[in-house]
Amino acid sequence: MGWVLGGAPCATGTCLALLRTDDAGRDWSAVTAPPTTYAPSNSADQGVSQIRFANSLDGWAFGPELWSTHDGGAHWAKGSLGYVSALETAAGRVHAVALDPSYTYEIETSPITSDAWVTTGSLQLGAGPVPELDLVVQGTT
Repeated sequence: MGWVLGGAPCATGTCLALLRTDDAGRDWSAVTAPPTTYAPSNSADQGVSQIRFANSLDGWAFGPELWSTHDGGAHWAKGSLGYVSALETAAGRVHAVALDPSYTYEIETSPITSDAWVTTGSLQLGAGPVPELDLVVQGTT
C-alpha cells in the first residue's frame, strides 16, 4: 500500500491531490484529499505538503496544517495542532512536532486511531537561524 500527495492542475489553478496504490504502484486511484491547499516545501502558513499513513485507515496530511483521517481518506478533520513540521508513526502512536505561538517546538503524541494529542516533550528555540527538524521512529522507539 502506498500514498502520494501533491498539487494537480484544476479550474482554480493548482489543487491538492491524493492518490493511493494497493498493488505496489502498478495502479493508482484518486482518494478524497483534505479540503485545503497544497503547500510545497512548507512555504506557506496554510495547506499541507506531506502525507503519512499508519495503516489503510489512519493517516495525516501535514505541513504546516494538520488534517487526519480514520477511514482511509473518505473523511478528513482539521487538527488542533498548529504549524506541524514533522510527523511519524510507530507502535500504535503518531508523533508530531508543532511550533506553538511562543516559538517552542512541542512534541505531541496521540493513539493512531484518534486525535487525542498530548504534549510529550518540547524544545525552546534560541537565537540564530531556525533549525531543520527530523523526527525518526523505529519499531517501538
